[in-house]
Amino acid sequence: MAQSPSYDRNKTFTIPALKEDLQIFRHHLETVHGGLYTYTSKEEMDAYFAELKATLQAPLTELDFYTLISKTSAQIKDAHTGIYASAACLNYVDEQMKLLPLGIRWIDGSLYIRRNFSTKEDLEIGSELLSINGHDAITIFNQLLPMIERDGNNLTSPRRELSGLFMDRYGMVFGEPDTFAVVLKQKDGAIIKYDLASRTWPDQVATWKTRYGFQSNTDKQQLKLAIQGDIATLTVKSWSPGRIKAGKQKFKSFFREAFEQIHAQNVQHLILDMRNNGGGSEVVFMELLGHLLQEPYIVYKELSTRTDQIPDHQYYPNDKVKQLEKFAQKKMIKRGDRFHLKKDASLVPADPLTPHYQGQLYVLINEKSHSATGDLSGLLQAHRLGIFIGNETGGNPYENTAGDAPFLHLPNTGIRVLIPTLKFGINRPDENTGRGVIPDHILIPSIEDIIEGRDVEMQFTLELIKSNR
Repeated sequence: MAQSPSYDRNKTFTIPALKEDLQIFRHHLETVHGGLYTYTSKEEMDAYFAELKATLQAPLTELDFYTLISKTSAQIKDAHTGIYASAACLNYVDEQMKLLPLGIRWIDGSLYIRRNFSTKEDLEIGSELLSINGHDAITIFNQLLPMIERDGNNLTSPRRELSGLFMDRYGMVFGEPDTFAVVLKQKDGAIIKYDLASRTWPDQVATWKTRYGFQSNTDKQQLKLAIQGDIATLTVKSWSPGRIKAGKQKFKSFFREAFEQIHAQNVQHLILDMRNNGGGSEVVFMELLGHLLQEPYIVYKELSTRTDQIPDHQYYPNDKVKQLEKFAQKKMIKRGDRFHLKKDASLVPADPLTPHYQGQLYVLINEKSHSATGDLSGLLQAHRLGIFIGNETGGNPYENTAGDAPFLHLPNTGIRVLIPTLKFGINRPDENTGRGVIPDHILIPSIEDIIEGRDVEMQFTLELIKSNR
């Protein structure tokens, strides 16, 4: 594997350089972000930034500064806003950083070993991780949690995301020891201590392949329909037109033909599986929603931005900020202090589609159901369609800021910030609670379920259908 360019994690930046990056970071969030004050007021954000600036009393490394400003995610509470270390730093993390060789999963307030990438083959998968280098593991996890994006006050999503990023974030924040002293509680209750040699990610991937048979997913199809008797399962992995096209599928014809089959075979129970669906476009899910609703419906009550101009184009290298400005200036109109999209199919009544499904709907969701999946879940919930099963959606069912998002590059540290510009207000009558869709039946797979690959949500749904009969 080719080595990344030399990266010195101990290089420090002067206080003036750090303050300049912080000022640019703040200014562009305040002028470009479409929903900066959705969950945290301007007064609260001003106080937060003032406190952040006051902490800059000595030179810091990029990672020290990144640790500080990445916690802004917990203030903005918008999952489409990304704060990333520099490209050189992330290359270093991916290729050379000495990492904790354990894959973990947060479940109900505890951390469990999902996979063992260490050289200690006897380490028991499913054990509870109690401490790392003498420090309580959950305390460490909670210290890292504010760095992770989330929508509103939802914590299911950032906990799941941090589970997957834990070894990276630990190394970025707490350093790279040669050895990790970990204390585990095994399934039989025995407390075991291991000294685990740190390992790079490429070395861990090699172990993953040999120990667990890891293989890349080559199935690019995003839309699937399976019918067995009077039960149909419609699985949607993504609402992205590009991904659907890459899988050689056409979403309009797929949904039309799917509901024709569902109607022809007299399906009475439709399972809509949107777990792990990270989102995409409402253009796609409207083709599904039209077959579930009997009356005309409107998807969004608002599509708006804070501005039609992006300052300091030099901080957006290789980004199409001029095209974004031209679109806003041509397609949007100013009302009050915001710019609203003049015309869009999602802002006007859409007619139902035939054939119309009239049976029972079961909606499978989880903490990785994001963005457009949150939008659709919110619409289904508002229209009282479906029994929701699984875990709280990561995506907010009331509003979010997404759309075109230019990448801001801070000039000194190289830290990058993805700033979404378009605020989506889902067309429902109730107020934003700050939470995702809460299922009617909440199911949290145990670590044993995860390790064994048991689909507890689907098993529960099939049993529920059986009992309903």
